[in-house]
Amino acid sequence: MKKFFIIFGITSVVGGLAAYYAYQFSKFSDFTFDVAKINLVNYAADSTNFTLNITFKVTNYSSIEATVSKTNINLSINGTYVGNAYQADGLTIPALGYNFIDINITLNSSAFLNNLLSAAVAAPSTPINISVDGTTNIKSSIIGFNIPFQNTYSTTVNDLISGLF
Repeated sequence: MKKFFIIFGITSVVGGLAAYYAYQFSKFSDFTFDVAKINLVNYAADSTNFTLNITFKVTNYSSIEATVSKTNINLSINGTYVGNAYQADGLTIPALGYNFIDINITLNSSAFLNNLLSAAVAAPSTPINISVDGTTNIKSSIIGFNIPFQNTYSTTVNDLISGLF
């Protein structure tokens, strides 16, 4: 009989921890990770590198404050993968609030990007779809999860290069 109570007690503790873990995961699912703005912040005509600044608006719809860190993003422009970035720094997102995260991504030039900027001179209102997908770690106290996100940002060449001037 004693063995039964020990097994029952251990099973209850493990079950309780699993239920708490599932509850916390459902709370962390109440975050949105949206692209607020993308600007080209560094480009020289004789350079083969571009730097984009991506501003994310992270909104917390849950009732617990959390820290967002270890953000890894992949970037595609008009369906063509162009690079990735990683930011380890953490930022606190208040309960039922939001905060902004800026991530700079330096891209090596490709024929596609060169053609895109050449087109900007001829047709500055050329539409551009920038897709951002990745993962971020959302943590509150000792519990944390890697949460995937995906977002598409539509802009024009004019808006994209506005950060240069």
